[in-house]
Amino acid sequence: MTNNNTEKVWDVKDMAFSSLAYKDIAILISDDLRLVSALQDLISVEDADAVGKAIIDIGEVMGRGSLIVRKMTEGEFERNSSVNTIFRLQSLASRTLSHYVKKVGSVYLSIVLGELLQKLLQTDLAFPLEIDPLKLTPELLKNRTPEETIEANTNELIRVSQLIFDRITQPSIVSAMPRTLRMTCSFISSICMKNQEKYSQDDQSKLIGGFIMLRFFNPAIITPESYGILPPGIVPSQNQRRNLTLITKTLQNLSNGVLFGQKEQFMEKLNPFLEKNKIDLKNYFNLLSIDPLEHDEVRAWPELELSKFKKLNFPPTFEPFDLNSFVILHRTFLQYRDKLIEKVNQLPPPTFQTNPEVTIDKVFKHLGSNPRSNPGKKQQNLVVGQAISLSFDARIGPSFIDAFQIQSLPLFSTYNFFYSGTSNYISNNNNNNN
Repeated sequence: MTNNNTEKVWDVKDMAFSSLAYKDIAILISDDLRLVSALQDLISVEDADAVGKAIIDIGEVMGRGSLIVRKMTEGEFERNSSVNTIFRLQSLASRTLSHYVKKVGSVYLSIVLGELLQKLLQTDLAFPLEIDPLKLTPELLKNRTPEETIEANTNELIRVSQLIFDRITQPSIVSAMPRTLRMTCSFISSICMKNQEKYSQDDQSKLIGGFIMLRFFNPAIITPESYGILPPGIVPSQNQRRNLTLITKTLQNLSNGVLFGQKEQFMEKLNPFLEKNKIDLKNYFNLLSIDPLEHDEVRAWPELELSKFKKLNFPPTFEPFDLNSFVILHRTFLQYRDKLIEKVNQLPPPTFQTNPEVTIDKVFKHLGSNPRSNPGKKQQNLVVGQAISLSFDARIGPSFIDAFQIQSLPLFSTYNFFYSGTSNYISNNNNNNN
């Protein structure tokens, strides 16, 4: 691996070893949830989205996404004293949850909203919903007075919002919701029940709504093209986007249990809709918190009992990791290395770990220098199960080189790619783990 000048040069075998080295980052972030807690205290608003996506991308492939989300949820409550800020700020927990629900719920969203939204968006003005008098254009007025237009559009907005609400809360649709999403609602409910002196029943409903509506349904309604709900290449027009925004405003206020008032007086005509549906919404939130498989002999969410988890293998499946997720976590760990080690070691040891030999001190000790990537170029997806083979796979080499714009293998040395320890570290690490 060295040339005549003793300069480190990455050869084909080292490429395979270096990708294998990232297994400990995947195991660490998925197994020692103290690291997740420590990150919540350190990550800035600017970095929360990228780091949250990286955590959940890796955690889900490793089979620990639900555990990570539960830990994030607990941390969100610990770090926010007000019901009005939990899940509503751009914190690491909020952004992680947003990526989690999108990852596990996109197919469900297509089933629930796909046909309905596609019909509503068939033509640009198929469902005129604008009720703000300052935004009414001649095209929207259609030779009517502003008052006539607002009355007609208000009725249409109520009709469409009711259609979507009834669809979301339909019993068969609730039964089809991924249990991992209902687990998160259950986490929220259980925290509120344990702290009844702090959180009322209305607070509990508002918090579940802050998750399931603010982080799940409403983003999919307002940007359906980002969730695979619309056919490829179809993007809502400006008028359509405004209509979708009005629908989400209506549903979010219903979820929050707040009537429209002084802030948006033009929306006050929707208050009868909010009053009409508040009981059904509360019943819906209560239902979401119940494990549909729970009965007298089975505890709720038995798959989250830590003792049921087996030792993590890498990779646990051949589902693709996003290589950029590892790069983001690598950079983050380097940026906060000392603070993360200090915070993690100050927290009580985990009551249960499947891979106790993978510790933050051990992994961080061998981190190489900051890996570089081209932020303007979309990173390649990589099936890590192929890359860890010690024999060079021609399908993987070009992905590495293309993703990081490396012109030849010796130039890997200038990138200090992945870990600085390379082959010796990996070989010793594997021998110790076996």
